Amino acid sequence: MNHLKVIKYIDYLSAAVLIVGGLITVGSTGATVWVIAKATPDALFVAMPVMGVTAAVALLLFGMAMFALMAARGVERGRGRVSQSIIAVLSLVNLPLGTAFSLYSLWACWVNEETKSQFDSEKTGRELGLIALGLVVLGGPMVPIIGLSITAAIPFDHEGLDAEWEPLSDRSQRVQIAGCGLNEVTTPAGCEPARPTSVTTDDVSFATRNQMMGFTQLNGTVYLPQGLENPRPAAILVHGSGSQDRHAVSPGEVVSPFYLTELAIFDALAMELAEQGLVVLTYDKRSCGRCYQDQYINPDFSVFRFQVFMEDALAGIDWLEARDDVDGDAIVVLGHSQGGGFGPHIGAADDRVAAVVMLAGFVGTFREGLTAQMERVADIRRKQWDYFGAWSVALQTAGPETCLAKLDTDYDPGDLCMGGGLPLQAIAEYDELNETNLDVIANLDKPLCALNGTVDRNVEPEQLMAIREASQGDAEFHLLPGVGHGLRNLVEPTDPPIIDPQVSEVISTFLSSVEAPDP
Repeated sequence: MNHLKVIKYIDYLSAAVLIVGGLITVGSTGATVWVIAKATPDALFVAMPVMGVTAAVALLLFGMAMFALMAARGVERGRGRVSQSIIAVLSLVNLPLGTAFSLYSLWACWVNEETKSQFDSEKTGRELGLIALGLVVLGGPMVPIIGLSITAAIPFDHEGLDAEWEPLSDRSQRVQIAGCGLNEVTTPAGCEPARPTSVTTDDVSFATRNQMMGFTQLNGTVYLPQGLENPRPAAILVHGSGSQDRHAVSPGEVVSPFYLTELAIFDALAMELAEQGLVVLTYDKRSCGRCYQDQYINPDFSVFRFQVFMEDALAGIDWLEARDDVDGDAIVVLGHSQGGGFGPHIGAADDRVAAVVMLAGFVGTFREGLTAQMERVADIRRKQWDYFGAWSVALQTAGPETCLAKLDTDYDPGDLCMGGGLPLQAIAEYDELNETNLDVIANLDKPLCALNGTVDRNVEPEQLMAIREASQGDAEFHLLPGVGHGLRNLVEPTDPPIIDPQVSEVISTFLSSVEAPDP
C-alpha cells in the first residue's frame, strides 16, 4: 500500500476543507456585521473584536491549508515531511478523524522504514525556508490583527471617565419655601414625607393636541398613590430620543453599548415618585412604531417635527389636570436626555408646571450633539488603543455628516437621508428650537433641577455646566459620580440594576423644596 499517496489525497481534501471553512467564517461574520450596521449603527464598533478575531482565524485556516498543499505536493517527491508533521500536530485535537490522520501521518513520516526513507533530508532546508516565508507572509498580518482585536475587546474605562470630572452639588441658587414640599403632607407636627399605603397602576389613553401622522391619542400608564388626601401633585415623564415606549428600558449608552441586564428607568422613576405621593404618568412615545402599529402602516414622515414631542407632553398635562385626584397647579415635568432639553420649554409654556427636572438634559443642537458624541466615543477608544473601534465610529459618522451638510445648501425639506423617517426640515427646525434652550433656561420662572453623571458621554457633563452658567433663577445643579446616561452607576454597578440612589435622593430632596400650592 502506498501510504504517502493516501496521505497526499487526504492533504488535498484537508486543504479544500480548510479553505472552505475560512470562507464560511469570513462570510458569516461579514453577514452579522452587516445586520448590526443596518439595525444598530451606533453599536457597530462592538463588532470590531469579532471582525479582528475572524480575520486571525481565517488567516490561520488559510495558513494550515498552505501547509497541507505543500505537504501534498511534496510527500511523493522526497520532501514535505516538515509541513506534513505540522499539519499532523495541528490536527491531533480534532477527534476522531483528525487524530487518526495525525497519527497515521506521523507514523508514515518518522516511524515506518519504507516510507520515511523516501524523504530526502537535503531538501528539508529548502522546505524550512518556504515554511519560514509562509509564516512571515501570513503571520505578519496576524500580529497587529490579534493585537487590535484584543484592544477592541477591552470595555470602556468607566473609572477613567469618572475621574475626568469632579462631582458637583450646587443648591446656592435655590429659593427657600415657607410651606410643605410637593412630596410632603401637612400634619399637626408640621411637614412630613408623604407615605402612601400602596401604589396602583392603570393603563390609560389620552387625546393628543397634534394629530400629525394620524395620532389622535397616546397610550400610557398612570401610577396612583393610595391612602393620601386628594388632590395630589403629579409628574409626567418625557422621553429621550428614539422610539421609546412608556418603560424607557435601558436607553442607549455610548460608553456601555450592551447592558447585561436591562433596566426600565421610567418604570423605576414612576414608582419612586408615586411612593412619594405623586400621581405619575408615563406614555408610549409616538415615535415608537411597535407601540402604534396602525399609524406606521403607511406613515408620512415628511410632516414629522420634533416639537410634537413637547405637544404630547402638554397633552399629558391636560389629561392629568382633568383628574379629580390631581392638583392641576402642581405638575412636575421630568425629562430625560432629549426630553430634558424639552423640559424648560414645557415649563415656560404652561403655568400648571410647578417644577422642571432635567435628567441628563441635552441643550445643544442636533448637528453638534451627533458629531460631538461620535467624536467623543472615537477619542475614548483611541486612548484605549482601540483603533478598530475608532475607525468604525468614523465610518458611522461620515454618512450623517454628509447628510447634515445639506442643511448648508438649498436642501430638499423632505430629504430623509438621515434615515429613521427624519426629514431635513425637522432637523433644521429642531436646531432653531435648541438654539434658544439656554435663553429659555435663563428666563425660567419655575424651580429647576438639572443633574448629570460623570460617566455620561451621550450628554457630556459640559452640558450641565452650560445650563448652570445660563440659569438665573431658582435652580440647582448636580454632577453625580459614577453615573452614566441611563441613570445607573457604571463604576459600581449593582445586580440587579437600579437607578443610582444619588439620582433618587436628588429628585426627592428637590421635590421637598418645591412648595405645594395652598389647598
